[in-house]
Amino acid sequence: MDVHMSGMPASAASSSSSLPIHRLRFLPVSPSAPTALALSPEPVAATGRSLLAIGRQNGSIDLCTWVAGHHGAVAKGWLPQTTLLPSGTSPKKIESLAFAITSGEDYGPNKLRLFSVSGGSMLTEHYLPAEYGPSARFAQRSASRKSPIEIPGTARILSSQGGVIWCMSVSPLARYVALGCEDGHIRMIDIRDNRFEHLSHTNAAKAGVGECVAKTDMAKTRIVSLAWGPPNKKQKTLTPAQKARTTAAAQTTSDSDSDSDEEEDDWTESFLLAGTTSSLALIYALPTGRVSQKLLLPKARNEQTIVWSVTVLPDKTLVTGDSLGFVTLYDAKSRVPLSDGRFQVHDKGADILCLTVGSDGKTLYSGSVDQKVSEFALLGKKWVHTATRRLHAHDVKAVVVDPPLSPIRTQRSTITPILISASADFNLVLTPAAPPSEGSIIKSKGKKAGKTGEAAQSPSSNPVSSNAFVTFASTTQRRMPYVPAASAGSSLAGSGVGDVSLCSARGWAVLRTEKAIEIWEVQKEAAPVEAAMPPAQPSAPYRCLLQMELTKRRSRLVSHSVSPDGQLLAVSDLYETKLYSLKVSLGELQPRKIKSFSTIFGARQEAPASSAMTFTADGRLAFASWPTGSVYIVSVSATADCSIVKAWSASNAVQGRRAVTGRGAAKANGQVNGHSNGQSAASSGSESDSDEEDQGNKSMSRIDHLVVTPDLQFLICTAGQHIFSYNLDVLSPHPRLLPSLPCRPVGIACHPNNADVAAVALQDGSIRIVHLEEGASSEQPKWKSLAKAIANKVASVRDGPSGIKWVNSPAGAILVLHGATWLLTARENPNVPLQGDSSVAGVNGAAGTRRRTRLAVELTSSSEDDRQGRDGAEADSPWWTIRSTFRYQPLVHVGPLRPMGSETSEEGLAIIERPFFELARDLGGAWKRQRKFGQ
Repeated sequence: MDVHMSGMPASAASSSSSLPIHRLRFLPVSPSAPTALALSPEPVAATGRSLLAIGRQNGSIDLCTWVAGHHGAVAKGWLPQTTLLPSGTSPKKIESLAFAITSGEDYGPNKLRLFSVSGGSMLTEHYLPAEYGPSARFAQRSASRKSPIEIPGTARILSSQGGVIWCMSVSPLARYVALGCEDGHIRMIDIRDNRFEHLSHTNAAKAGVGECVAKTDMAKTRIVSLAWGPPNKKQKTLTPAQKARTTAAAQTTSDSDSDSDEEEDDWTESFLLAGTTSSLALIYALPTGRVSQKLLLPKARNEQTIVWSVTVLPDKTLVTGDSLGFVTLYDAKSRVPLSDGRFQVHDKGADILCLTVGSDGKTLYSGSVDQKVSEFALLGKKWVHTATRRLHAHDVKAVVVDPPLSPIRTQRSTITPILISASADFNLVLTPAAPPSEGSIIKSKGKKAGKTGEAAQSPSSNPVSSNAFVTFASTTQRRMPYVPAASAGSSLAGSGVGDVSLCSARGWAVLRTEKAIEIWEVQKEAAPVEAAMPPAQPSAPYRCLLQMELTKRRSRLVSHSVSPDGQLLAVSDLYETKLYSLKVSLGELQPRKIKSFSTIFGARQEAPASSAMTFTADGRLAFASWPTGSVYIVSVSATADCSIVKAWSASNAVQGRRAVTGRGAAKANGQVNGHSNGQSAASSGSESDSDEEDQGNKSMSRIDHLVVTPDLQFLICTAGQHIFSYNLDVLSPHPRLLPSLPCRPVGIACHPNNADVAAVALQDGSIRIVHLEEGASSEQPKWKSLAKAIANKVASVRDGPSGIKWVNSPAGAILVLHGATWLLTARENPNVPLQGDSSVAGVNGAAGTRRRTRLAVELTSSSEDDRQGRDGAEADSPWWTIRSTFRYQPLVHVGPLRPMGSETSEEGLAIIERPFFELARDLGGAWKRQRKFGQ
């Protein structure tokens, strides 16, 4: 843990136009490792990509959508849009995830549903925002009777009635969820028509469905993996006249159309494959629930073989992955191992933890504890091993392929398949996985096929990297950043502040963990002093002022904010927001809860939870947005009582998904802000100062960002792709709706010297400059050139932005845009010439300075950028100088900071990093083959 800061004297700092860098690596930021993956059966966006659910070690679930690049730029990949948070105080890791699409009378067809298992005896169905499709809303009430609010996180829970759930699998027709329980039974959960209950023979008889039993026979072993066989087509007996009509219809209709029009009622579930811990894989007949066949696997001399993973191919070929490191394929009819279908491509004894089938149904992928992922392909009539790649540094927990294989629809997607793998090393890796051919398989001794033969297999360009090859064996993978994404909104925690915030005036870095708040003070590095003997233990330029664990919380902490003067701290969990005053006593920071803040919200005697919060520059007012979509302005004080100044309902401003200024906000399928709404929303001209009970009945509009302009005139809010502002001078109840954004924003920054101008950074790598007074995007050439220059600069950067800030400097304000692996600065050029002048192309606006020192780091267009194919001169405009660097990574947070004890009032740029080697210390040892003598 180290700190690198500028130690320049005041005179040198003022004369130089470089921005002092404070590089902080001591904050104990702890990202959560992914443990499970799931893809929606159908795409949820125009890009044709599925919704990706990432289950994590801390019990949260990230819902990620594919984000394409801005105007032809490279795609940013799957970025988190919503995070489903566990509602308890001791959440468990997500063991398995599964999507299902069902239909119901109350919400119509094609409802997307998400199920999870967390290592206990409960099956959980999660609430999904309506932006991902029709959704029936379920609510879990607060643990407190005083707080009857709806928590759009965990939807409903069902006990397995058989002990711990070891595995879960959703049927191909989305009718049942099979649970492998501790007592040896496989229990069926009925999810048809919005049901969420154990399968009942009575309901099955009423529906005319008798294809499955409620509980299978007990296995005398533990069931650790499950997979459904492909569905069977019902055989119908047709008369000669019906056969003639069917033949005539088949001649006039293409195969793709007929396949897409098939009804699920014409299909039935086939069988269930279960992997056990006793060297067996069991095949269950669904109508009887009995074991129809057993697959015997080889075992070691003194221990049983564990079948960790199983899957079934579209032609009913069975596949198992075991603890000996074998991947075995079994014939669909005889159920015996194929003569060429037993592979040991992973290290001997390396457990095969996961299996998945490719988009074409003729490729297979396996992940193991040896950090490798292997590909198998059906070429002709023979299965061959095509490639093995080490994509991770620890156990591979899950692998999935997008687009996922559909058991019913035979129409193939034209997009390039992508293999997504998750590991205990915190990383998510994307690898193109186009179906291989005989000419594209890696030959022995490293020989590869020609580029022409493989390019013919590519249905489209590479969406992951710049490599022209798109097969798994020859392409280049991409590692997604593991640092917490500040752009990730959540069910309640979507403030964009992330886990870290800065208090520049006090030199503080505030860290929010799941259950505590830590405040660290960054101090100025002491100047070197000549002495005969160096000090024995030099003091670190940082110290921890406060470690406050909230013992009375009812869930994990979701948002926080500290006032600019460092005297007030606001913290929220899923149920309540608390306000504390911070005072220094005897060199220690002591927090004290402000009780009057909880009493101003009526009989509840507690402040509602907040998704975003901020303070004004003088720390007098706190702004918070609640689950109901309301925005409160509260007058707060450490000595006097608090009071509510104003309350707005943001649902009046965010009706529908997109908005255009000057037009009425139209509803989309009766949804408000992408969420189901049971009543018509109030018009924008109606008074929104209503009681909290009335606001609780309205549609939830989650506020992701709250930003106050430096002149305290406007409050800028974002909800999804909507952006609007409130006038704080007149406290008008009518918000000004700004033009909607093409994708979700990751941050908002107001110009410190021109508060009317705000820069909005978007997930696709572009920025929007908006004028708050005009209520529209800026059309001035100066600001348009800034947006265009930044878009051109980051066009070839794969990682999307995660934050944006304005930083004051003696030479003028600097716009700082950063992602997890890159940092970009844009400085306004004073005395702009009519034509581009080479003397202006300095460092961050400095003419003729190209040096980079360790203490005063200057962002230049160095050879790092040249190797990435970027030219700083092309990105610059007459008004701005744009520079970028990849020197700092991975970046957790970037913002202005003035260290405590600094001799000048100039702010520097704090760069908070979390290197992987710091996280690796807490990881368990990776699997390593124990070689014996003679091997």
